[in-house]
Amino acid sequence: MTGQHARSLEAILQDRLRLTQDIAAANREHLRLVQIARGLEVLALKEDRDGEATAALGADQETSHRALDDSLETLNRLDAMLAGLDDELARAMKGQTR
Repeated sequence: MTGQHARSLEAILQDRLRLTQDIAAANREHLRLVQIARGLEVLALKEDRDGEATAALGADQETSHRALDDSLETLNRLDAMLAGLDDELARAMKGQTR
């Protein structure tokens, strides 16, 4: 590791704390989007039952599904970042014990 400066455990832990807060916010948003999607599904079932299908509901459902996909991608990206920080933390801790 010549020429590289390892970050302190404190800096890594601060980044990890910020990232876990970001993950909590992303999870909260994802759950909100899931609730909206499920509500739209209930409305679609009602429309099917009553024979009153509308194009507006279909468009809302498509928008909702795209938002859910984007939200899941965000959660996966944040999870990968957390795994990277955990790896960095493990390496830093090994360096501390030598």
